[in-house]
Amino acid sequence: MSDGRKKTGIGDATVDCASGGSATTASDGLYSITNVPAATYACTASATGYRSKSQTVTVTSGQTTTANFALRER
Repeated sequence: MSDGRKKTGIGDATVDCASGGSATTASDGLYSITNVPAATYACTASATGYRSKSQTVTVTSGQTTTANFALRER
């Protein structure tokens, strides 16, 4: 997860994919959600001082899925 204007990572932010799981980002903005069943999820990223952003993420069985979020400051 990154700051959309500064292009820097956002730490201690949350990515929530409902039944797919959730995670808190590390100081560099990276996160991982493991053992997610194959399906399409509505995921929302949020962080203090930033506008939340949602996007659809499709997870395919046996593959790694990447979902990048660029948040804007409020």
